[in-house]
Amino acid sequence: MSHELRTPLNGVIGFTRQVLKTPLSDTQRDHLQTIERSAGHLLSIINDILDFSKLDAGKLVIENIPFSLRESVEETLTLLAPSAHKKNIELSLRVSPQLPDSLIGDAMRIKQVMVNLANNAIKFTDTGAVDINLEGHVVGKNLYKIRVTVQDTGIGIPSQQQNSLFEAFSQGDKSVTRLYGGTGLGLVISQRLAQELQGSIGFESVEGDGSTFWFTFQCELNPLPALQPAAPQSLKNRTILYYEPHLASRVATSEILAAWHMQVTCISQASELACIVADKERLAGFDFALIGHDVTPAALDDAKTLISHLKQHIAAIHLAVNSNSPSLHQAIVASGAKSCISKPITMQRLLKALIPATVDDAQHSQLVEHKLPIKVLAVDDNEANLKLINAMLLEQVTSVATATDGAQAVELCRHEKFAIIFMDIQMPVLDGISALQQIRQQTLHETTPIIAVTAHAFGEEKDRLLELGFNSFITKPIDEAMLHHSIYEYCDPTLLGLRPEPNAITERVMANVNAKTIDWPLALQRAGQKPVLAKDMFIGLVNSLPESKANIAEALISQDIEQLKALIHKLNGACCYSGVPKLGKVTHELETELKRGLSLADLEPEFFEFFEQIDLVLEDAADFVKTLENE
Repeated sequence: MSHELRTPLNGVIGFTRQVLKTPLSDTQRDHLQTIERSAGHLLSIINDILDFSKLDAGKLVIENIPFSLRESVEETLTLLAPSAHKKNIELSLRVSPQLPDSLIGDAMRIKQVMVNLANNAIKFTDTGAVDINLEGHVVGKNLYKIRVTVQDTGIGIPSQQQNSLFEAFSQGDKSVTRLYGGTGLGLVISQRLAQELQGSIGFESVEGDGSTFWFTFQCELNPLPALQPAAPQSLKNRTILYYEPHLASRVATSEILAAWHMQVTCISQASELACIVADKERLAGFDFALIGHDVTPAALDDAKTLISHLKQHIAAIHLAVNSNSPSLHQAIVASGAKSCISKPITMQRLLKALIPATVDDAQHSQLVEHKLPIKVLAVDDNEANLKLINAMLLEQVTSVATATDGAQAVELCRHEKFAIIFMDIQMPVLDGISALQQIRQQTLHETTPIIAVTAHAFGEEKDRLLELGFNSFITKPIDEAMLHHSIYEYCDPTLLGLRPEPNAITERVMANVNAKTIDWPLALQRAGQKPVLAKDMFIGLVNSLPESKANIAEALISQDIEQLKALIHKLNGACCYSGVPKLGKVTHELETELKRGLSLADLEPEFFEFFEQIDLVLEDAADFVKTLENE
């Protein structure tokens, strides 16, 4: 059942994402993004239904996959925004600037709880606002605890019902039990999910005076962050007049503008705005105006009058409104505004408004600028799935071969060497597991990473796949970040030959250090061309090497194979991201041979080279780190 339900949705979601990468009008893009979000929401409901029995059995599996925190919460709020717009409720989203964006965790489950809480808040609020706020703090090495707060000005919860809010319920319950989107999975499920996410859930409420729900969860920092646009240099030190009466919206957007190093004049009172509008000399000092405005008929006339005054002195005027109506947006633009933004204001929407027609293209060009010079094999019996994964892979690697069943895959593997194989499990003729076993018997692919592509999200299935010999797995519908992470995790470091052109900092760093074991351009590439991140990752690796060396030596002496595998695997991942290809190569080889079952005696030469490479990296790093610190 899982396979039959997920497969068509995989096609809908995947190809919608592919079309979104093509040139589109704003209306087309908005409609396609709505399709993508709605299909994703439907998929999450299907997942809830399929997983419901697993909760009671204690077998629910929490994923650990890369995701963008801001992108995930912005998607969630964008999906719910139309419900708030219909009631003319202010909807705001604030993500603390101190929170890391690229994390490893279960984005789907996090969004599921967030959708439940935010949807409930909108449902039970008739006037006022629903404000979502994300804060967090470090709780361990590379581990963050994040708190999501959803505050509303709704009807509140009667005190006599508060004690039973997280108890079992039914759709017919007449109490104010905040149900989840019609599926019957409400706060009880959200509570269980929060616990599975290593967090908790709670609330405060006063009848007639609104409610504040919150939940917490833990995530790891992603050592290989997804590529993201840097702070736009073209906005640095530009001046913007920002008017927004609603406090939470004003704070959230002001933080985004400040992160872009813009000079912001932020006002909250209509009287203040009127004074500035009357001061023509002061108006002329602004490059942009961003105005939060109501969209009632009377207010719309006021907005058009305001635009006519502002546009005489400010070149780019942007209105933020509680509506996603294309006709309303067109009317506002026709009156002289540069753009009209639907609330809640998200970072991507705001950037696209202030720098038109650059965000999607720039993001896409970053992702495809440097394809890896490798050939991979994709195997799937579903034509749509195969076409999709082929298209996604070709954005990241230079060559892809495809097979429609396990038998074709085995035949291809007899004659050609692939860097990585992505294998569907349920296929006719020859299934993925049987194909894996036959491929492993061939000398060309004894050690080739083979990654299972499965619709089954349950833990016992994944454990079984790993025991059978798959290196890893990704879940349908395939996420580009997961695919990207898998390729970089399992690709032989020696095959990553493409390098970006060195920038000025790179040239200075490499000119000042004679480091034979360190590839700084590679480190930058893995860090998405972010020098600070690359430096942090490299220094983190260097600082961990003495302890890693000692622990591995101790495991060798005690002949603890399982401990060795775990330590080598962890170090292999760190090397992959930190620009030490020689150490990465020997570490990768050791991990591969240990998985094959070679004895420690047979691996003695590799371990000798391994320890030698650690010493060489530490030797080179002494001067190299000093140079980095001076940059």
